[in-house]
Amino acid sequence: MEKLRTILKSGEKKLPRREFLLGAINVSWTVPLMAGLWGLVKYLRFEPPTTGGTQFPLGSSGSLPDLPAYIENGQVWLHEDSSGYFAVDAICTHLGCTIRLQADTTYQCRCHGSRFTEDGTVINGPATRPLGFLRLYWSGTGTLTVDRVSVVEASFRLPKTQSAGILQVI
Repeated sequence: MEKLRTILKSGEKKLPRREFLLGAINVSWTVPLMAGLWGLVKYLRFEPPTTGGTQFPLGSSGSLPDLPAYIENGQVWLHEDSSGYFAVDAICTHLGCTIRLQADTTYQCRCHGSRFTEDGTVINGPATRPLGFLRLYWSGTGTLTVDRVSVVEASFRLPKTQSAGILQVI
């Protein structure tokens, strides 16, 4: 390489074949290395894709399935306790697979085995970020709706009655 620098400084227009081949070899391994590193960075910083919309109707209070239940159109696990309804994002924070609720009330990703507690905390990886809790609200037509872009605290509960739910949205 030093010889190449000397040739370039001297103004000579002829590049020796050996120096040209060494330069080509260096480029031939650095370009794939950089492309591979870029792919690795994208893999490690994965953000699950958003679906077509951000707000999905889950049903009226009378038409909801027995809870807890996976609601496919909203990609959430809908739960109910004495304080009201809450929704847990059903998308694994590792690579975007759908998580499943286990008999022991933990969540597990079927793709890579990440496990989460009831409150979304990671029990074991490869996921490193907790599951999100998503905002629920009653629509004007009395339909329970999830907003996939509004993440709320794990303690958020939407009251079971629509009139109380309207107060929650405001």
